[in-house]
Amino acid sequence: MNERAFTKIKKKKEAFSRYKDTRDGQHYLEYVKARNAAKLEARKAVRCYEKEIAKRAKKNPKAFYKYVNRKIKTKDSVGVLDSENGEAVTDKEKADLLNNIFFSVYTTEDRNTMTNKPRLDDSVLHLLEDVQFSEVDVTQLLLQLNVCRSPDSDNIHPRALK
Repeated sequence: MNERAFTKIKKKKEAFSRYKDTRDGQHYLEYVKARNAAKLEARKAVRCYEKEIAKRAKKNPKAFYKYVNRKIKTKDSVGVLDSENGEAVTDKEKADLLNNIFFSVYTTEDRNTMTNKPRLDDSVLHLLEDVQFSEVDVTQLLLQLNVCRSPDSDNIHPRALK
């Protein structure tokens, strides 16, 4: 972080403190502007730091790998969880607590009793007999497909269609 970033962060904290004391809409807008400016400046500082490390990677590979290793480390475990019965410390207690929470929130539906599933009706009101489309129409639609999206209800990936 550089001095400009620290100054912006200090202004953000002051603006938030002012807003917290008054709960005024104008102070909130000032806080939002200060928050956005601080975030932008912090990102610039990090980007500048990373560029500096990249420039010096040949001369100082230790600093480069130290930075990279610090960024790729992940947390291996779930921390202590609070429950109604106290704290869940062991892995089994944590798993049971999370299972109970998810079980209470999510529901499973029996597919046989679903009321909004489509029903096939024997009586057809209108027959679809004459459908016309050209190769150009199909080609144009295929070219407009977004290959970054997931497959549709037909489970065919847009990249394969395109």
